[in-house]
Amino acid sequence: MVELDSARLCVTIEPMPAKRSLEIKKTKLESMVALGLSVREIGRREGCSFTNIRYWLKKYNLKTRRGPHGKEEKDLNPRFCGTCGETNPTKFYGNKVRTCGRCHNNYTTNKNKEKMASIRLLLGGKCVICGFDKYPCSLDIHHLDPTTKDPAFSHIRGWSLSRILKEIKECVLVCRNCHTAIHNGLINYSP
Repeated sequence: MVELDSARLCVTIEPMPAKRSLEIKKTKLESMVALGLSVREIGRREGCSFTNIRYWLKKYNLKTRRGPHGKEEKDLNPRFCGTCGETNPTKFYGNKVRTCGRCHNNYTTNKNKEKMASIRLLLGGKCVICGFDKYPCSLDIHHLDPTTKDPAFSHIRGWSLSRILKEIKECVLVCRNCHTAIHNGLINYSP
């Protein structure tokens, strides 16, 4: 309440009473949570703020089925792997709904193997020193000038084709034995 004393030109302001949160009964909240309403939707129905609703939900140890920002929880989203038919939501990564974790890993592994096989073919497919080509996984990419090697070269499988081609211009393919011998100074290789 504001009082104005015109004789002394002063204003007296009485403090407003503290706003108390509107109490909501537990049974009422339980029924709205069972309907699948979000915190904001419950607040609109009750005519109070969503923070008030959150307070009472926490006090009564209740949880809405929706997560933050009104998104539904993972187990409410239908998930179906188009490759293997998996539907168990715990077997999916993050927000993926069409590819389960196992199929995603298999796809990534196969793509990376294909990419490395194509890199080996671009570099000749065999060791430039001894001609070994029996096991492709035993062939290494050797940089002729180590100062030009990209620091992230170990992650080449995730690179684009243009970046890979740029990186392997100054490289040769050698077997693991020859590669070790080059780095230990036992073989002096220069093209």
